[in-house]
Amino acid sequence: MSLTVVLTREPPRNDVVRERIVDIARVREVPLTTTTYVTGDAIERAMASAAVGGEFATIVATSARAATFVSAAARYAVADYDLGAVGATTAAALRAEGVARERRILVPEHPSGRDLGLMLDRGPVLILGAAEMREELATTLTERSLVSHHVACYRTSPAQLTRRQRHYLHAGDIVVIAAPSAWRVASREVRADAVVVAIGGTTAHEVESSHTPIVVASPENLAEVVRGVAHDLATSGNGSSD
Repeated sequence: MSLTVVLTREPPRNDVVRERIVDIARVREVPLTTTTYVTGDAIERAMASAAVGGEFATIVATSARAATFVSAAARYAVADYDLGAVGATTAAALRAEGVARERRILVPEHPSGRDLGLMLDRGPVLILGAAEMREELATTLTERSLVSHHVACYRTSPAQLTRRQRHYLHAGDIVVIAAPSAWRVASREVRADAVVVAIGGTTAHEVESSHTPIVVASPENLAEVVRGVAHDLATSGNGSSD
């Protein structure tokens, strides 16, 4: 088995893809970012401070990580608050948390902050996400005269790679990149002929500025896309030794 696929999200977020490709490729895991969650007390203080002007009419989770904080946020919202998710993966996380049991989730067809912002009608809006979150959602809400408040639930930081991890990245025939920040860590280590599978258009835009070939996947079809690319490379005889 000469084909090497490098999965770069934090464990256990690589598990589904690994299970789908382990029969046709050697799999290496090299997490490119680390997540630090804000403590519960700090989250409560931030939510209470943001809610001083009135209860929230909409709560938005911008990632699956943020979904776990919606139950706490609901205490600062009106009883019939709207619930938004940037994409299907985040919506699934909300359902798993049980917060969406009695209400529908607003999810854009194409995962993006701007598309979600165009769907929301009730403010003020509480946005739960990373400390370094992109501005498209808040900007869109401002353009539509909806007040929003961002509460940071976690922070992602670039990982410090070991020599072995750099070797794994360089040996990868397929490298999965989940965020622009991850590509900034990996870009110098990935071979020019490696296929980068980028999750989402924003990540793809970051990667394609300095690398080809590239294939774009969504969180929902990632396993199928990676398996398809791996199958194509394996049957064509391409691949590197590790």
